[in-house]
Order: sequence, then C-alpha cells, then structure tokens
Amino acid sequence: MALTAIIFLPLLAALLCWLLFVRKAAWHVTVFFQAVEFLLAVVIGAEVISHGRATGAAGWLEADGLSALVIVAVSFVCGVAAIFAGGYMRQRGEEKERLWWFYANYNLLVFSLLAVPALADPNLVWVAVELVTLFSVLLVGYESNAPALEAAWKFSVLTIMGAPIALLGFLTLFWAYHAGATAHETWQTLHLAAPSMSPTLLRLSFLLILVGFGTKAGLAPMHTWLPDAHSQAPTPVCAVLSGVKTTAPLYAILRMLGLVLDSPQARMGPWMEAIGLFSVAVAAFLLLQVRDY
Repeated sequence: MALTAIIFLPLLAALLCWLLFVRKAAWHVTVFFQAVEFLLAVVIGAEVISHGRATGAAGWLEADGLSALVIVAVSFVCGVAAIFAGGYMRQRGEEKERLWWFYANYNLLVFSLLAVPALADPNLVWVAVELVTLFSVLLVGYESNAPALEAAWKFSVLTIMGAPIALLGFLTLFWAYHAGATAHETWQTLHLAAPSMSPTLLRLSFLLILVGFGTKAGLAPMHTWLPDAHSQAPTPVCAVLSGVKTTAPLYAILRMLGLVLDSPQARMGPWMEAIGLFSVAVAAFLLLQVRDY
C-alpha cells in the first residue's frame, strides 16, 4: 500500500499545483506531499528490513533493499530541496506568476524519480528514466533566458541520444529472457533465470544499457551536458539533479550488473574495468584545460 501511494502522491500534488484556485499555495502543497512521501519511504524501508520485500502490485510495483535505499534517498533529497525552494523561488519577484508551473513540474520529476526504483518491470524502468530526463529538461530551462535554454537543449540532445541505445539493450534482455521463460518479466524473475540465459545476449544487453544510461549518469566522455545543466537550473533543481537524478540511470545499471553476476558465464569484469578506466582517463585529461572553478 505504501509503495503504491508513494508513486501516485506526486501526481496528485502536480495536479493540485496546476489547478487555478490552488496555484498560490503550490509550495505549501509540494512541501506537504514531500513530507508524506518521506514518511512513506521510511515505512517502505522498514517493511523491506522486516520482510525482505515490499509489494504494491505484484509483478508491477515491488521493492527490495536496493529499491528501498534509492526511494528513501530520493524522497529525502527532494523533500529538503522543496523546503529550500520556498524562500529561494520567492525572491524571484518577476516570476511569481509562474511558480505554480515550477512546482507542478517539480512534483512530476519526483514522480518519475520514485517510479524508477519502484517499478518491477525493466521495460517500464526505461520509460521512467526517460520521464526523468523530460521533466529535468523542463526545470533546467525554467528561467527561459539564453543560457538556460542552451543548457536545456544540450541536456536534452545528449541524454536523449542514449535512449535508443538503452532501449535496444532492454529489448535484447527481453529476447534473452523469453528464449527460455514464459513468466512475466520482472527484476526478480530475471535474477532467477539469469544462470540459464544466453551469456552473449546478457553481455550485449548490459553493454548497451551501460552506454545508453551512461549518457544520463554523466559518464565521461558523455558528460558534457552536466556542467551547463547544473549551473543554469534553479538551485533546488540543481540539488535534485546532483543528488538523485543521476542515481536513476545508475540504479538500472546496477540492476543489470546484478544479472550479469548471477550468470556464471557472462563475465564482464574486463569490459567494466576498460570502460571505467577510459571514463576516468578522459575526465583526468579534461581537467588540464579547466581554468574556471
């Protein structure tokens, strides 16, 4: 019950912020719902600790230890950022009439961030990660000036480029799973089937998802959107982007890593070491030309 509620409450908050007679209280609505969501996240964490798993809708909304950890982190960071946003956004006198739009999109971003760890179907996780990108872009370009719009454009183009690559990875995973299984595809059933899945298809899907979602997680050299987006977004949004937005695609990558580790034949250690060292090397050499802190 708590897992289902924590997903749909941000949608209700966004709807309330959009309603004409509630717009002036959009910040109060957002803070109230964020507080409730954090309490629900704590309940979900306690349920996972005591029972090993929390279920909202079997096969669709499920949470284990990793999911609960991400849910608690997302609800806490988004809640604190929402509280800070009250005073910060009120200082922008010329934008008071648009604050409802900011808070409506903020709640939609929270919805998509919470949906990523709560969804049990990997294919729906891909949809949720893309929704995170969409709502993040809208908030990055909130100020509508030239630097903000340029940052939002760069953010959208570079991160959306990874979407079809990651989608191909999930389709490959679907192919590998349904080659020998008929049950509904969830992270749990994938773990059970991983030892019998084709190691070639499993490795390929992992690499595609790593590259596709790596653009959204900010892995070098696919990180160039990140400095502009974080510097141009309103400070509360920057906190969410830095704190938990990049966690959403990383969560999916970690899920895939778990499947690879469950397979005795799908060895990805050398590939991961090579990709990790390449990313670190690119970032290290780029530091040499930085002159502006």
